[in-house]
Amino acid sequence: MLHNEDYAYLLNMETIKVCGQDTYLCIPFVATILRLADIIDFDPKRTPFVLFSHLAVKNPVSLLEWKKHQSINAWTISSKKLIFSAQCEHPAIEAAILAFCNQIDEELRNGTVILSNLSDDGMDIDMEIYKIPLPPQVDRRKIQAKKNIITGKPIYRYHDTKFSLSKKQIIDLLMGTKLYGKPEVALRELLQN
Repeated sequence: MLHNEDYAYLLNMETIKVCGQDTYLCIPFVATILRLADIIDFDPKRTPFVLFSHLAVKNPVSLLEWKKHQSINAWTISSKKLIFSAQCEHPAIEAAILAFCNQIDEELRNGTVILSNLSDDGMDIDMEIYKIPLPPQVDRRKIQAKKNIITGKPIYRYHDTKFSLSKKQIIDLLMGTKLYGKPEVALRELLQN
């Protein structure tokens, strides 16, 4: 019911389950809170350094995940804001944290939709207690490069840059006349290789 299911699943499930005399369970509310608690649990306590050092993590993807969590030094949440503070040793770690914040933003948006659309299924239950306000998005202002202890300046400057290629232009370059000059030469090369 947590991250394996799409949020639309929560919109279509039974909202209120009767558990006893005047005792009810709002299943989408519990599922939403569990999903948010799981994704917001983003700090070094989830990835302790002592465990990291004993596991001798070598896989680059796993290594980035561990370093991402270990870079978080604090976080706070209220109904209006969710702030993460991180000191990153490398731009790739900062990029990974920012990408994870995008996933948290998506969970917050979806959670807001679920909680605002809860109904009592005609059972005359006060549903307002379940409609808690969630922050609209993660405040990323405190996610930054570590500072040099001598100069106090960041050890790198982060830029959100991406490298992409135009598939059409690459094909034109490799298959067209730009590389070989004449179509016959390109065809000959293709047949020889």
